[in-house]
Amino acid sequence: MDRPSPSLRAARGRACAVAFFATLLVAHAGCQRGGAVQGPSQTETPELLDLLPPDAEGVLLLDVGTLLAAPFVQRLDERLASVLDERARALRELLGRVDRVALAYRYRPAESESGVSPFVVLARGRFDDDDLDLLGQDHAPGEHREHRLRYGDGMVLALVADHTLAFGTNDLVLAALDRVDGLIPSGGPSRPVVLDAARRVGLGEHTLTYAAEISETLRGELSEDWSPRASTVSMGARVDIGSAVVAHAFARFTDDAVAEQVMAELEAKLDEAAQEPYAAEAGVLELRDALRVSTEGPVLLLDLSLDPSAVERVITIVLLGFEAGASFEAPADFEAPADAAPLEAPASGASSDSPADAAP
Repeated sequence: MDRPSPSLRAARGRACAVAFFATLLVAHAGCQRGGAVQGPSQTETPELLDLLPPDAEGVLLLDVGTLLAAPFVQRLDERLASVLDERARALRELLGRVDRVALAYRYRPAESESGVSPFVVLARGRFDDDDLDLLGQDHAPGEHREHRLRYGDGMVLALVADHTLAFGTNDLVLAALDRVDGLIPSGGPSRPVVLDAARRVGLGEHTLTYAAEISETLRGELSEDWSPRASTVSMGARVDIGSAVVAHAFARFTDDAVAEQVMAELEAKLDEAAQEPYAAEAGVLELRDALRVSTEGPVLLLDLSLDPSAVERVITIVLLGFEAGASFEAPADFEAPADAAPLEAPASGASSDSPADAAP
């Protein structure tokens, strides 16, 4: 197989930087439910968690402000600044105006007509119409009541006043707007298994928290790849991020034997990775020594603790690997093969079904 050209490696390095900041903005989600005084951007609308669908099967909360204040993120900012293009810099500036993010999803069977499971991402912060243009530049403008939108391909991006951005599939975004406007009750996820997972991880009480139910339908599909997945009931995680990183994750199975089996397989994989060449240089040994795996009945427990010096070493390794690819330049006499296919971004068209038509 031909190796990618040096110029393509540099382009991929810049793409990685864009993806890093875009993922932090859109992915993963955090919402402190109490104890903190709310700023002006949150005084006239429910908390993000309360705007999520009651039948959500998975919830992710992220305290973006705490994450961005972590020393290692500031180091990443400094190192990546030189490779960010104009759009990536705009996304990074937007990320700096996000306080918290909340994500929820429902599972959709693989045989369904749409391949996208319903989801919604809510970001609380300080926004304006320019942010809609930045994030939804390839989609059609519209309105849903007084809320400004960008829509297409079954997805909606909405701006609520100047304090909340909502993105996701049509149904869940429009339902979130209905909750903002008081047309349907708010209150957040209410499935018993999800609530149990949320209690286990302290949902919303850490920098990042995640809680999910594994439905019987999903278990059946997952079991085709790995049989223990058919016995998974729920899972979750919490991460506290600062100068140190402390994480805890769990997976609850239908019986004790499956939890023991998964622990044994996981430890074998970790030991195998630690024997790989350059494992120490890649930070694998550092992570392996910091990870603790155990079980409590049918529950598998993972605990990871990295002190500031360990975090520094891991980040240094990541940056060295990134910069090695991003800074590689093509020789002056390099020419792409004449028959090389041009790289093109996939086209995205606007859906003909406007969510504005659903407005009451």
